[in-house]
Amino acid sequence: MKLKLYFEQFPLGIRRQKKKKIAQMVGVTEYALQHWINGRRKPTPIHAVGLEKVLEGAITRYDLRPDIYPEE
Repeated sequence: MKLKLYFEQFPLGIRRQKKKKIAQMVGVTEYALQHWINGRRKPTPIHAVGLEKVLEGAITRYDLRPDIYPEE
């Protein structure tokens, strides 16, 4: 699943809250997370693993960085 699709499944108000909480849990700014969601930038390998853990596998590190992590 793409990161953008993950967030689009939530209503707008909840989506904003989730973005803020997830950014804090991963240790990045909401601005950085938004860049990843929009595809302007890719998360670092460490942040890709962090997102995978925070999102409980809904988005995998392979989804985020197929150039680095092989598909399982």
